[in-house]
Amino acid sequence: MSTQAKRNWPSLGFFAILVSYSLLVTLLAWGSQEPALDKVFEILTQRELDSPLRVSKSDARLLQKAWSAHPGLGRAILGKNVAKFIEPTESGWLSRTEAHLATRCEANQSAQFAIEARGAPGDFPIHVKISGNGFERQLDLATNQPQTIAWSANDFPQPAVLDVEVTPKHSRSAAAPTWAIRIVPNSARPDRDAP
Repeated sequence: MSTQAKRNWPSLGFFAILVSYSLLVTLLAWGSQEPALDKVFEILTQRELDSPLRVSKSDARLLQKAWSAHPGLGRAILGKNVAKFIEPTESGWLSRTEAHLATRCEANQSAQFAIEARGAPGDFPIHVKISGNGFERQLDLATNQPQTIAWSANDFPQPAVLDVEVTPKHSRSAAAPTWAIRIVPNSARPDRDAP
């Protein structure tokens, strides 16, 4: 006489509960993530409030991705400008060693920008590197005189957020740097001596 053990498989209700719990965990994980446009809104709001904003490289890539997906976002980032720093500036002047520059070029057009620096004589030369999306330009500002840099729609077939790295001759640990740079279109260059 052979006795066979009869297997008791879990009921259909057990599998329904297991699937329900799996869906609940997935929904909670998805719901705990911050939506990309919320983060973009937070960055742009902090910029407008002139709060001490630190934009990481991942934040800059998020802005780039959101801008590509939502072209109207360019108005919030740039307004009518062709290029603008993401971080808050003081009358267009930036005193950070790392920043991000949003830019766009219309089809079949190029843009020329004046990069200028101000600072104490000991701060010069100031090395400026602008890079991102396969684009890179470097220059050394030896005096307070502006230098020109250009890019075209071929460099940026779509709007871009570029990394800007600034290295003064002497990196100072002072709370307030003695140097600053600004990047403005050549056609709209305001008076250099303005604050």
